[in-house]
Amino acid sequence: MSHWLHSIDVWLYQLLSQMWHLYAPIGAVVLALTLIERHHPVEPVQPWRTLRFNLAWHTLVLTLYLASSWTIWGDVIVWLTGPGPALFARLPAPDSITGEIARTALAIVVYDFFSYWAHRLQHASGVFWAVHQFHHEERSMSSASSLRAHWLNVPFTQIFVLVPMMWLIGLDAMPYAAFLFIGIFSALSHSNMNVSFGAVGRILVSPRYHRLHHARARHLHDHNFAALLPLWDHLFGTYLPPDPARQIQTGVEGVVPTSTYGSALLQPIAIWHQMLRRRAARV
Repeated sequence: MSHWLHSIDVWLYQLLSQMWHLYAPIGAVVLALTLIERHHPVEPVQPWRTLRFNLAWHTLVLTLYLASSWTIWGDVIVWLTGPGPALFARLPAPDSITGEIARTALAIVVYDFFSYWAHRLQHASGVFWAVHQFHHEERSMSSASSLRAHWLNVPFTQIFVLVPMMWLIGLDAMPYAAFLFIGIFSALSHSNMNVSFGAVGRILVSPRYHRLHHARARHLHDHNFAALLPLWDHLFGTYLPPDPARQIQTGVEGVVPTSTYGSALLQPIAIWHQMLRRRAARV
């Protein structure tokens, strides 16, 4: 029994330390942006209860993600990303600050390329939209909305983004600095501020740019898929210029945002069940 308790203790310590390592910096940025965006919001300020829900939900998702890494799913991901031939030569480990910056920049560009196409797939496929809808539901978007992703989005991202990244540029494809940049920038781009970044907004996604993607109107939210670099939207025909004068209502038309943990956990399954029932009714 003592050995069993020790194993549980070690497991919890590893879980909490990894969660703190992954979550604390991004959580701090979200809280800071929350205070800033309440002074000059674009739309009605997100209620505090919604902020608490998103923070707690993201903690739950991180827990499930870290727990899954110690299951057979984690073994599958390790097997998929294990040693083997790469499409291109695997990049050597950097031995200087310049090399580390270059590796981080490359990781961000490659990540955003695969993320762009994975994001488009989620909008094009009803099966994958069932997982992604949870992220789009909020009608008072804020920096904390960046934390509102369904737990099934984790394996989706692993398969469609991280695995091809690792096949392309190696096992250490996502440096910690790149992870932090992506998480922090996602919080900024979701913030409730009418900010365009000026000339820099042509290179990096701004809150105004990404808010259009979260528009309730379907013909608007099927544009501006890029998470970081508008380049992909320009190249692949999904760019829509953000208009500072346009009043945008965020959310999903006809859908009340999910606000309980039980319904959120099972939401895609409920949507898939409805899809199957509709298909069966047409047969």
